Amino acid sequence: MSPPTHILTLLTSEDVRTVLQQAQQTAPLVYPLFLCAVRTGMRQGELLGLQWGDLDFRSQFIEVRRAIVRRQITTTKTHKIRRVDMSPQLAQVLKTLKETRTLDAAMKGESLAAWIFIGPTYQRMSNELVRNAFQACLTAAGLWHVRFHDLRHTFASLLIQQGANPKYIQQQLGHGSISITLDIYSHLFHGDHRSTSRPSAR
Repeated sequence: MSPPTHILTLLTSEDVRTVLQQAQQTAPLVYPLFLCAVRTGMRQGELLGLQWGDLDFRSQFIEVRRAIVRRQITTTKTHKIRRVDMSPQLAQVLKTLKETRTLDAAMKGESLAAWIFIGPTYQRMSNELVRNAFQACLTAAGLWHVRFHDLRHTFASLLIQQGANPKYIQQQLGHGSISITLDIYSHLFHGDHRSTSRPSAR
């Protein structure tokens, strides 16, 4: 088994709770997206490409069908549609968001916008808005700055700590092969979580 090809920077489960609480308080517009990121491990472009028709609330899964790359709609990285599980918390937050949006649109005499994550002007949320809001929440929460993409690695790390099967992790992340998953996270499967977690800035 090859060693990891790069060093990962991860948030702890406590860090995740802290940054999500901060987003709820100061950035409610992006809170559902942040929650979706840390509960599904989806790539940023995949999150921005989500539409309401991709969600199955009854079976609690999301079909990842597309991504937004350089503001253009494209396929997923593997060019395949995949299903990722929704936690009960995520499903409830997204269901409430849809109900609120539907009511808001009805009051304006409009139909529900297709995109799940939209900005203050009701257009599809931009990469810049997500990155800036995430960094602002990290600062306000007193946490070291990490990349938004590190939420994807954090998701994988938390699954590994919970004893999830590597094949399941591969399927959730959408890796083209199990070898990619094992290459990136091999040290975590062996129990080495200490060197990759960042301490709080407090």
